[in-house]
Amino acid sequence: MLPPLDNSTITAFRECPRKAFFRYVRHWRMDGPEPVYFTFGSAWHSGLDAIYKAFYEARSIHGRTNPEWNRLRQSDEFAKVLTEVAGLAFDQVWTDAGWPLIPDPDQYADFKARTPAKAREMFFYYYKELAEHLNRWSLIQTEQPFCVPLDPENPEIFYSGRIDKVIEDELGTMWLLEHKTSTLFSKTTGFRNDFVQSFSPNSQVEGYMYAVRFLQSQGDLPDQPFGGVYVDASLVHKTSFHYKRIPVYYDDMLVAEWLDDVRYWHHSFQSSRTEGMFPRATNNCFNKYSQCSYLHLCRTQPSMQYWNEKYEAPEGFITDEWKPYATKEIETS
Repeated sequence: MLPPLDNSTITAFRECPRKAFFRYVRHWRMDGPEPVYFTFGSAWHSGLDAIYKAFYEARSIHGRTNPEWNRLRQSDEFAKVLTEVAGLAFDQVWTDAGWPLIPDPDQYADFKARTPAKAREMFFYYYKELAEHLNRWSLIQTEQPFCVPLDPENPEIFYSGRIDKVIEDELGTMWLLEHKTSTLFSKTTGFRNDFVQSFSPNSQVEGYMYAVRFLQSQGDLPDQPFGGVYVDASLVHKTSFHYKRIPVYYDDMLVAEWLDDVRYWHHSFQSSRTEGMFPRATNNCFNKYSQCSYLHLCRTQPSMQYWNEKYEAPEGFITDEWKPYATKEIETS
């Protein structure tokens, strides 16, 4: 069986095949702490996992309709407890990645509000904003890995990933909850419109929809109406707090088109591996945020033949195997 592909690999391959080769074939990344935006996103996910776990455990103890539970969940004291629980989970991921809990002045300027202190504030207001939603929902699964076939006529190709949460709303409809953070701030709407619109069409979201329908067919998820994906967006900003649930509704035709797309890219990626051909996409060496972390490798040694014969990580890089089951995709905005 061929190694399963995930959205991160396919996205990188579409952006620049050479970049996909370095990261997802050779498994090289730059030495040192991962980018702060990546760590913040991973730590934010971990903190939200802690909030959801603590909330639903407390509700199961008290009972959803218990007046005492309603008083407790609406209190600032309960919100502060959940904030502390989330903050500790956040701090663990943050420090494990090599970042300090209290940044120095230069780091604080570079992090642009992505700090543990700001995360704690965000957790508090996140809960206050979503408390009623959480109580109306039921949590079905959290951090659900998947590996699903892409073609019934080809048992060797699979697509893998990890779903943040599966919830059931008050109408009995199942939804995926996909946590996202962003710095794309709008004074009028909280989030910039280009951020909100970026989730439809969106390969990651549509891939989750395909995975859910397959898991339902196998009995791994409940056989009940599936609404689609709620993108659970949280703004990272020095002074403003904003949260938004962006619904992306399930559509059979949308998912069918995604399946055609991803089969094409899967075939293209495997063909590149077989032929040892991963061309550079030189128009994508820079984006609006940064330059490609592999740019130096392409400048100093542009030959693909050279890299096909090199297995040890070059100077300044380490080998860090990409594991889509264990790693959440983190946005760069």
